[in-house]
Amino acid sequence: MKRTILDNDKYYYLFSSILLITISLLISELGVGLKILDEYSSFKIGIILASAIFLLAFIINPINMSKNIFYAARNQLKEIGFLFILIILYVIFGILSFYYTKNMEIAIIKYENIAYMLLLLFLYLLYLNRESVGDKLNTLLKFLSLPSIVIIPYTWIYLLIFKRTYYSRRLSLLRDYNDFGVLLLFSFVALVFLIFRNIKNLHVRNVLLIFTIIVGASTIYLIASRRSSLLLGVIVIMFLLYAIYDNFKKIFKENIKKSKLVFKYILSLLLLFLTVAIAYVGSVFVTYSYNYLTTEMVVELTENKDSQGIRVNRDVEEILYDEKAFDKREFLWGMAIDSYMEYPMVNKIIGGGASAQVDIYNEPENKLLRDKEYGQITSDNTSHPHNFLLTELLTGGAVLLLLTIVSLIVFLKLLFNLGKKSLTDAFFIFLMSLVILADLFVDSRYGFLGNSYVWVLLILLITAFNSSRVKIVKKDEISNDYIDNSKLDDEDLIKEDKIIVDDEEP
Repeated sequence: MKRTILDNDKYYYLFSSILLITISLLISELGVGLKILDEYSSFKIGIILASAIFLLAFIINPINMSKNIFYAARNQLKEIGFLFILIILYVIFGILSFYYTKNMEIAIIKYENIAYMLLLLFLYLLYLNRESVGDKLNTLLKFLSLPSIVIIPYTWIYLLIFKRTYYSRRLSLLRDYNDFGVLLLFSFVALVFLIFRNIKNLHVRNVLLIFTIIVGASTIYLIASRRSSLLLGVIVIMFLLYAIYDNFKKIFKENIKKSKLVFKYILSLLLLFLTVAIAYVGSVFVTYSYNYLTTEMVVELTENKDSQGIRVNRDVEEILYDEKAFDKREFLWGMAIDSYMEYPMVNKIIGGGASAQVDIYNEPENKLLRDKEYGQITSDNTSHPHNFLLTELLTGGAVLLLLTIVSLIVFLKLLFNLGKKSLTDAFFIFLMSLVILADLFVDSRYGFLGNSYVWVLLILLITAFNSSRVKIVKKDEISNDYIDNSKLDDEDLIKEDKIIVDDEEP
């Protein structure tokens, strides 16, 4: 392959750094609302900067850059080719639905975001296709875990300094505590994924997991987001089950007597359960300390003359175990299904247009029922089905719903294929997918591909396949016949990549 300026180490480092920081900012914005300018979020600014470097490379050498684009797409999308075709069909069908869309402003918001995500994916493929030292999945996970590493300590520091968060009894910096909780849970799983993937010493890993679970899990629980709290319990149990399996795999690979293997495995399990017990006790201690602290704060706030406008809620346990919390979701789902059943047959097939998920709640009879259920007058374009399958059904009918379901099945099949190469990668990407899928089931304004996390999962999957495809070798194992992929001519495509690393294990 002919060289371009992106083969220059300095340009490549700048390009890749901006791109990875942009991905970290993207998921951070979904939970904490980062803004730099009125119309441009930090994510969009990062995309613009990365695109500028790409355009510079293209202008300087358009022919070679075009070839690099072709090879990047061919090499990095080969495992997910069918899924990518489904995504393109989804986008094309959605754009065609503009012809019969009522509220173009709502429709454009979704497909503008999809356009940015496609651009991010395109630039990421160029980054991924170039050889560099180290495992790129580890690099990506570091940036995906960064929000939890930064935001969780910041949240506690904010609480201790200002004596409150947005809600006095919920550990949240945002009004939308659900978005805040999903961000931290997604990033928390990425952090644990990184630990399992890289820390081979079981004792060191257990110590790290104790600290990570105490701080991360207790913070996510105290946000008092029902979906995040429920998912947290499931995911921590799955962490434990995987750790049991991982201990078994590592210990029984050792070449010692069977009796000693069994004893060593039992000992490792005891240490593992001790780790879980310590982490659980630590999380409970943090939770009760928080409840005590916020009780004192509420008393102080209610006695303060300046307390007007400050939200003072029930404590975390009362919020999480509210039996009527799901009633509004069921009401909105029922209204969405009833509206779809009233569609003409043609619209049952092709949907009501890219804004139909909010249009139905703007109709006078539905708006009256909605305001009565909520006990307040709400503005137009604020309500939506809160379920991605219903959103697809309303906007694109049976066609878009079918494309979405098939895409999910294909994604699951790809995870199964990945599991044959790396069970750790497949397992943890499945957990991260579970977090987002659960969120999509109860809160989805713009549908499946309108959710930015879905694109991050796609990037994760592509990167995992890239890592499983690449052969990692140590520097002292490199022979004189090592081939630099960046210097190959067009016809001299190598079948197996090689990446030089210093570490003993990838």
